[in-house]
This record gives sequence, structure tokens and C-alpha cells, in this order.
Amino acid sequence: RVIDILPEFAAHNKQDVRIIHLLTHTSGLPAQNRVSRTAQNSTETVRLTLSMYLSHETGTRELYTDLGYLALGEIVTRLTNKPLNQFAHDEIFHPLAMVDTSFNPREELHWRCAATEDNPARGGIIIGEVHDEKAYLMNGVAGHAGLFSTAPDLMRFGRMILGQGRFEGTRILSTAAA
Repeated sequence: RVIDILPEFAAHNKQDVRIIHLLTHTSGLPAQNRVSRTAQNSTETVRLTLSMYLSHETGTRELYTDLGYLALGEIVTRLTNKPLNQFAHDEIFHPLAMVDTSFNPREELHWRCAATEDNPARGGIIIGEVHDEKAYLMNGVAGHAGLFSTAPDLMRFGRMILGQGRFEGTRILSTAAA
């Protein structure tokens, strides 16, 4: 259950939501929400996400919501005591030699990034920064958005998935996860 890791998620009758529900978009969390219009920073974004009301009964329908993956990112952080970007680097990107994959690419790499949005409120064309409002509030590191990569790195990740969680002799995901 999500509340076994994130006790504050229990608010508003969410005690039966399981991690599999977050992964499969069957949690009942709403697709439309005001988190990015209400929160001012990463702490508030997480707090509002975890305290959200369900829009429908858990397990009754599939509805994409970024809130579930934002919560999954928080689960990774709490279980590992590492920020999500550090965990992803240490456990996925580095072992797969995905050298061009990261949250918040260094400024000298921005020339290699595709523009993500024209946002006058943030100074115009955004390049090398996440455009998703919730991920922006999370300082560019969130479970649902903010990751930058290249085709060669994605190919390495894809080959690991096709290899049932293994790539070049290294196990990245369990067979159950792959």
C-alpha cells in the first residue's frame, strides 16, 4: 500500500491505493487538478499531491494522471534516502552507460536540447529546462517529467527492457519489473 511508505497519502480515503494502482493509472487520482496553480515549491507540490482527493474509486477505471508518477518519485526518494535524480543516475543511467541522460542538463549541454515550450512568463523559449509546471516546481526533478535524454541513450534503455531487465551482463530491473 502507498500509505505504508507515504503515511500522509491516507488522507481522503486513499488507504487502499497500492503502488500497482499508481503504475497503471488506476489509483483514482484525478487527471485535472490545481496542484501547479496552488503550490509554490517542491514541498508544497508533494504535500498537495499526497493529500489529493480521489476522482473515482480505486481500480475501477484507467485514467492518466501525473499525480501518480509524482507520488512514485516520492516513494523512491523515501525508500532509498536519495533524491530521485541521484537514485536514477546511480541505479539506472550509470550502469547502462547512459551518459547523456539526466534531469536538469548542465547549461553547456542546452544547445543539444530541443526547445520544450514558449513560455513568456519564464522568459520565452525554454531550452534545457522542464516545461511541465509541477516538475518545474519540483526543481526539474519529478517522477512524471523532467528527464532529458538522447536517442543512443534511449536505445540502451530499450535494449535493457528487451533483455528482460538485463543489459550487457548487468541486471537493472528484476524480471518481474521488466
